[in-house]
Amino acid sequence: MSNSILGITEKNCCGCGACYQSCPKKCITMNENDRGFLVPTVDENECVNCGKCVAVCPEKDTPDFYSVKNAYVAVAKDMPMIKVSTSGGVFGVLAEKVLSNSGIVYGCGWGDNLQAKHMRIEKESDLHLIQQSKYVQSNTDKTFVLVKKDLIADKTVLYSGTACQIGGLRKYLGKEYDKLTTLEVACHGAPSPGLFRKYIEFIESNNGKKVTDFRFRNKEKHSKGEHYKFCVTFEDGSGTTTDNRIYQIQNMRSDQTVTATFKALQQYDVTYEVIDTVANKTDGTLTASAGRKGLADYASSNLTSGNTVYAGSDLTFTATPNPGYQVKQWKVNGEVQKESGLTVTKKTLPVSSVGKNVTVTVEFIQSGDKMTIQADENGKIVSAIAGGKD
Repeated sequence: MSNSILGITEKNCCGCGACYQSCPKKCITMNENDRGFLVPTVDENECVNCGKCVAVCPEKDTPDFYSVKNAYVAVAKDMPMIKVSTSGGVFGVLAEKVLSNSGIVYGCGWGDNLQAKHMRIEKESDLHLIQQSKYVQSNTDKTFVLVKKDLIADKTVLYSGTACQIGGLRKYLGKEYDKLTTLEVACHGAPSPGLFRKYIEFIESNNGKKVTDFRFRNKEKHSKGEHYKFCVTFEDGSGTTTDNRIYQIQNMRSDQTVTATFKALQQYDVTYEVIDTVANKTDGTLTASAGRKGLADYASSNLTSGNTVYAGSDLTFTATPNPGYQVKQWKVNGEVQKESGLTVTKKTLPVSSVGKNVTVTVEFIQSGDKMTIQADENGKIVSAIAGGKD
């Protein structure tokens, strides 16, 4: 095995930074590769092949496995804590406990130009800096070095990161510390920070102003169901429109001025009709209802075709076929609606989070169309069953 990580690539590197922080010659730097991921670069002129970087690399050997003692599901009891957290606020609760006992907490926050980086927190008033999940690879910078110094100084330390980062930290430390608690974030693979930076540049270019904050999940659930909305804040204080009516400030230590800015919701036309299979013959009826999160009084159980709805409204169209008919297909703005490649023939059709004018049509088809059954000259059909009857 080589005594240097020279030539390591994204395929066998998690970018934890343990090698960079352990190098006694300071000849390793963390740089973005062509796909924007952080990987170490070795200065061959300064490297003495001491092997320290290889020794602390969590990718170089099989990690120690710990048996699960107990498993729990938890959520913060404090609703304000939940509101300022991405999920259930457990990290915030643990961090507050450590900080209240003069401990140190490490977690991921936004650095310059929205670079995800780990930072050291020792005051409860600074906890907000490392709350909220950042779905991008974080730069651990010199935090492993600082953790070791804190532990040697007999301080209690809580370190939150991905499993790879925790693995790198433990390899760097080289031994267990009673006052160290690590909190691993469930991770399916960290996206590229370089790609995220390009996305921020794209937003800034489209809006003509600088992005100063980005939240991947702002507690406002998307109308599609399991997804959540992100929230962008620009340097002029403007940002992504949100329906959240509560803004909370934790651990106030100075005077604060809060301004709420309201914006009129855009309205869109909604039209719908039944496409009859035979002229001047009605095969069924079509009705619609509308609702919108945050506007309880606005809900309409009988939305007339030609009316307008507010942006973000959720619509439900209900088709009622005449006896002997069934739904053949739905179209929204001229496009046939499909699920898993099959034409939708359900009697209801949802249209979520309206963001443009909507035209919906439904077409019925007669049920039990005639079917001709016949056999060729080589045999005969002795029985045919339809609807359970011979």
